[in-house]
Amino acid sequence: MKATTFIIITLIVSSLALAGANRYGWLGGLGGGGESTVSDIAPPHDFKRVATDSVSYADWLRNLPLKGSGERVHLYNGLPKPDQSVHYRIIDIDVGEVDLQQCADAIIRLRSEYQYGGGESRSIAFNFTSGDRAGFDRWSEGYRPVVRGNNVNWLKSAGVDSSY
Repeated sequence: MKATTFIIITLIVSSLALAGANRYGWLGGLGGGGESTVSDIAPPHDFKRVATDSVSYADWLRNLPLKGSGERVHLYNGLPKPDQSVHYRIIDIDVGEVDLQQCADAIIRLRSEYQYGGGESRSIAFNFTSGDRAGFDRWSEGYRPVVRGNNVNWLKSAGVDSSY
C-alpha cells in the first residue's frame, strides 16, 4: 500500500470515528438534544455563514444544541436571572449546582468539550494565571494542582481516570 493511500484511508477512518463520536458529552448521546442548533439562527442582514469542515470547532459550535425559544436563563442555584432581556437563545448545557462557570470558564468548557468529544483529550490544556500549564493528560494520570500564591505544584493524589 502506498503511503498516500494509507494517509487518505487513515483520514477517512478518523473522520468517520470523529463524526460518530459523542460530540456533546454532557447530553450522553451522539448528537444534539435541543429543539434546534445555533446554525438555525439566521445571520444578520447582509452577512452569510462561510462553509466549515464538518469536524471543525466552528462546525461543533454551530451545532450546539439549543433549548427551546422563550426559555429563561437560570443561575447556578436554579433561580431565574433577574434580567432576561440580554439573551437570544440558550445553549442546552448543564452548568452544575456550584457557581463555577463564568466568562472565560464557559469558553474553556466549550473548547474542552469539543476536544474530549472528538477524541482529542490529550490536547486539552490551559494555563493558570501564573503561566503554568494545566493539562487533562496530567489530571487523568491522577495528579492534582496545589496552588500557593503564584506557584503551582502537581501532586499525585488520585487514581488514573480519563473518563468524562
